[in-house]
Amino acid sequence: MADAATALKFKELDQETQKTMRKLFPGERGGFVRIGPKGYLVTERYKEMAADIYNMEIRPSDVWVVTYARSGKNCLGMCNT
Repeated sequence: MADAATALKFKELDQETQKTMRKLFPGERGGFVRIGPKGYLVTERYKEMAADIYNMEIRPSDVWVVTYARSGKNCLGMCNT
């Protein structure tokens, strides 16, 4: 499996964009970076986790729950019962 450092390229934001993002997301203290050829915006902290996520072992029995941010964990709890 390829290493995340070679597969995922990070690009720092310019100061003006970083300042704008911090105004829009005041709860995020670490800042933001762009990732990959399409320049997806992720938090600075993602850089620390990228290798673990990229190299995570996926099993056939895994269940993925994909939802919008801040949609609430209560819905997941209802689905789980």
